[in-house]
Amino acid sequence: MNLSQKLKEARLRVGLSQEEVARRVGCSVRTYARWERGETMPQTRYLQALARVLGVTVDDLVKEDT
Repeated sequence: MNLSQKLKEARLRVGLSQEEVARRVGCSVRTYARWERGETMPQTRYLQALARVLGVTVDDLVKEDT
């Protein structure tokens, strides 16, 4: 599973909309949606905020599944 899939799965698990995640991490909805579609990658400064909001660790988001 790649980062974009992990973001969507974690967001749905905690019951948040893309808008709510974007607001909580301090980015635009368009930016967050692009991360979730795999069009772009979040900058490092957003990874900790995403992990906190989604209830996972940064490692959970970025490490390759084996």
